[in-house]
Amino acid sequence: MRTRIGIYVTAWLLLTIAWLAGIYLPWRKESLRTSVEIAEARAQLATIEQTMKTLPDFLEKNKELEKLRSQLNSALYAKSDILHLLDDIKSDAARHGLTVEEIAPPIEELLKLNTVMEGGDAPLFLNLTVYVTGGYEAFGRFVERLEQEPFFRGINSCEIAAFADPSKPVRYGVGFRALLGGGGEATL
Repeated sequence: MRTRIGIYVTAWLLLTIAWLAGIYLPWRKESLRTSVEIAEARAQLATIEQTMKTLPDFLEKNKELEKLRSQLNSALYAKSDILHLLDDIKSDAARHGLTVEEIAPPIEELLKLNTVMEGGDAPLFLNLTVYVTGGYEAFGRFVERLEQEPFFRGINSCEIAAFADPSKPVRYGVGFRALLGGGGEATL
């Protein structure tokens, strides 16, 4: 009988060890792993909920910034509007009693502008030199008005040339840097 009890106890211990090793411990390990995954998923869900709460504000700010960018770009000249810019400069000079003899954008810069792709975000610049004839004070008012324009980015040069022949008028020149881009119209 003792042998029988020993066999039953041994069998019961072996079955318990087999049950622990084969069923309970893997289930417990899987249960802990699942608990950790649930906790991570809840943390991600909380982060997503927080992001969703801030999303309307972000979208509103983004709209405002895009609107501001559009407004700023509309105040600038596009490459296609260079001729319009030159016409505006001529008409402003005429309003100041000056005669435009020459507007000289450097050929290298025009070729460079031609190779730049449309729609880029980088601003484009063009160096222009305007040669006019007329009165000294009118030239000063013209340059002062030019400096107030949104495309104006600084004077590169200024020159006054008088000729030995008094019948020829004094020639004034102003070189400046113009900001291009956006496609809008600005007027002198």
